Amino acid sequence: MKLFRRDVPLKAYAYLLIGIAMVVSTLWLFAEIVEEVLESEILLWDKLVYFTLQSYSSYGVDVLMYWLTAMGSGMSEVGLSVALLLWLIVFGNQRREIYLFLIANAGGLAFNLFLKYLLQRPRPSINADIGAVGYSLPSGHAMGAMIFYGFMTYLIIRSQRGLWTSTLLSAIMVLFILGIGISRIYLNAHYASDVLAGFVAGSFWLVACILALEARPFYRKYWQSEKNS
Repeated sequence: MKLFRRDVPLKAYAYLLIGIAMVVSTLWLFAEIVEEVLESEILLWDKLVYFTLQSYSSYGVDVLMYWLTAMGSGMSEVGLSVALLLWLIVFGNQRREIYLFLIANAGGLAFNLFLKYLLQRPRPSINADIGAVGYSLPSGHAMGAMIFYGFMTYLIIRSQRGLWTSTLLSAIMVLFILGIGISRIYLNAHYASDVLAGFVAGSFWLVACILALEARPFYRKYWQSEKNS
């Protein structure tokens, strides 16, 4: 069985290599963040980011931060997930996208819990009202936002809408991801390094899932043709 074939478009191999490079680089970056946390070398940076954000504190900013953190909560994502699944079911042949969504989000939640209990970093503060309970590293809100809204961005790009429409919608998704992460630091639910680690771990998991699902039907087709030849 040949892994590389001349009749496979070169672009497909380029996408595969880019995906693998992203998975490896995010895994390496996450390991670097964890090392810095374990050696307490990043705590000064964590405090600097928190106090910098707090310097912008006001009633309006507080309201915005509480709203953003609510948008990254489990309850909000469950409601949005149901709406997205219904959209995928109703509009055409979206079976692979549904599988990807379920694997990415359910697997991402399990992966986050595994990392939290493996690393067991205490939170900067406990506040059940904003979901600030349990261990801190990596941030579940940041990781979940990266996976959920990152998946939305993936769907937007694949939908082949107009350039301006895709760019605008993708930018909104990115702002949601960043805003949710910033809200967790601002509300002192997580250290900045927790949020950064959540973004990186979420990127790793999302890219790995997309890579697996995008590559599977493509290589299955050519492996089957190789078997029949």
